[in-house]
Amino acid sequence: MMSNQPSATPAVKDYSFKIIGCSASGFEITAEPLKGSVASRAFCIDETGAAKFAEDGKGSTCMSSGKPIEEMYREDSNRDLVF
Repeated sequence: MMSNQPSATPAVKDYSFKIIGCSASGFEITAEPLKGSVASRAFCIDETGAAKFAEDGKGSTCMSSGKPIEEMYREDSNRDLVF
């Protein structure tokens, strides 16, 4: 049975995606949470393939000083991944 209540887990609809500088020499893709969504972190990737995130929700922070996406995983495997 489907619930009409909003999920606490962000979905694609909770983000604004941007592709910047797409050329033969590189690219940047960022995903920033939309205002009013349950999402709070920004995500990004560039031509190096290193996926990162930023707690402040800003794509620019993610690109300049984001943390590796692997750091989002908790050692406690009983917890869900929190975006």
